[in-house]
Amino acid sequence: MPSRGGAGVGTGADAPALSKDERLQRLVQRVRSSSADAAGALADMRDNESRVAIARAGGIVPLVALLTAQDPAARAEAARALRSLAINAENNVLIVQAGAIAPLVTLVQSGTADQKEQAAGALRNLAINAENQVLIAQAGAIAPLVTLVQSGTDGQKEQAAGALANLVLHAENEVLIVQAGAIAPLVTLVQSGTDGQKENAADALANLATNAENEVLIVQAGAIAPLVTLVQSGTDGQREQAAAALRNLATNAENQVLIAQAGAIAPLVTLVQSGTDGQKEQAAGALWSLAINAENNVLIAQAGAIAPLVTLVQSDTAGQKENAAGALLNLAINAENNVLIAQAGAIAPLVTLVQSGTAGQKEQAAGALRNLADHAENEVLIAQAGAIAPLVTLVQSGTDGQKENAADALANLAINAENEVLIVQAGAIAPLVTLVRSGTDGQKENAAGALRNLAINAENQVLIAQAGAIAPLVTLVQSGTAGQKEHAAGALRNLAFKNAENQVLIVQAGAIAPLVTLVQSGTDGQKEQAAGALGNLADNNAENKVLIAQAGRHVARRLFAPLEQHAPVRPSFVLLRSLL
Repeated sequence: MPSRGGAGVGTGADAPALSKDERLQRLVQRVRSSSADAAGALADMRDNESRVAIARAGGIVPLVALLTAQDPAARAEAARALRSLAINAENNVLIVQAGAIAPLVTLVQSGTADQKEQAAGALRNLAINAENQVLIAQAGAIAPLVTLVQSGTDGQKEQAAGALANLVLHAENEVLIVQAGAIAPLVTLVQSGTDGQKENAADALANLATNAENEVLIVQAGAIAPLVTLVQSGTDGQREQAAAALRNLATNAENQVLIAQAGAIAPLVTLVQSGTDGQKEQAAGALWSLAINAENNVLIAQAGAIAPLVTLVQSDTAGQKENAAGALLNLAINAENNVLIAQAGAIAPLVTLVQSGTAGQKEQAAGALRNLADHAENEVLIAQAGAIAPLVTLVQSGTDGQKENAADALANLAINAENEVLIVQAGAIAPLVTLVRSGTDGQKENAAGALRNLAINAENQVLIAQAGAIAPLVTLVQSGTAGQKEHAAGALRNLAFKNAENQVLIVQAGAIAPLVTLVQSGTDGQKEQAAGALGNLADNNAENKVLIAQAGRHVARRLFAPLEQHAPVRPSFVLLRSLL
């Protein structure tokens, strides 16, 4: 008689060879009979084709049933098989529909050592699915998983940390995981765990660090130094996850300083230069966050980051491009870096991103060009690279962030006289006026700033007024934010400069009273622009002089006495004082 051992089926010399589907059917049938060996055989089939075939053969339901079998080995093998099957997205759903979560959580809580490890691994893979993240937490998995991270075997710690890394992607779970005490043991794993533990724990901390309160708690638990160590000398996966964790922690201003002090900048720059694709993306993101700090801004450039970041802007990977553009955006706030970034060839690829990048790439690239355009030579180079038309397109039809950054970029580019003309020819005035009227606060401020600079040109003064800008600019002077008031007053100032029609229209729109209010009680910048606007409104217009004098005489004494006592009087105030 043919012999049969282990999980083998039909192995006799005279038996016909079984197809894969037939073998699977027989194994599934044996799982229904509570065979641990058969469940183990299914667990060992780890290619995706086999995972699909096992599900097609009806293997999921009996494996879930086996999780509560009397045989401890059968429970462990069933959990191991489900752990493997759950890597497939469709299986992931089917396993949960078959009722696997509750018995897996039970195994994590009170199973044997092997059962705990395999069940934690199965929950880890099931938690890749967003809906499952909620269900697993509701089933009570978080506390026993944290317990495994604290005091489990090496395998249990690794799988539990991985499960928490996935579960934390749901916002409510984030709170529950921290409340369960996960941060300290995760930091311990990053410091002294096995390779797999370090990677998974760094991943979990990276995801937890998207919450502002958690950022503080993670740093207080001592995470920064061991994360920097992983970035310097960890495995590929550890470096990527540690860089991601530092990236998220660095959105906190104090953490930006601490991370730099821990020596993170140089190894992050190394990853940007020569890391894997994932490492480059996360390291560029970390530098993006760190560069918000002015001192870090200098240190990052000194560490040689600019050239490799410019290279990433031109890479094939979407995340690398966006993060590198964001890093250049922040680095370009520094005047010296501004020059170096342009010299490194950043302008052309940034313009390409504005033209044809993803939504995030467009936003960050427009912001980078905005900051680069603070430099006079760059204003010319950016226009020559073809940036104006795509920036105008973003102002017209981009996302909120794109509109805000593009409007500000145009504001800076419009300081250049030739660019003023090109921007208007590209059709910028109408969409900028639309933003002033109905944009977000940032859009309104930046669009008012762009119109302010465009209105230095006499022809543009006419076009801006014809586009209906005056009334919404007056509204901003009356009730806008601090920046909106200053830019709107500056725009009215330029629109009224030696333009008789605009002088009349601005007064008819009710500008005098709010401009006088700014002169009386605004910030220094608001006072300067409002005084200049009133001076230009009164220039060669006798009627406006009378109206301004009537509106402003009662504040004149209070306004000018302190100015004369403490500081030189600006020309715009001299002109206004002559009216009052």
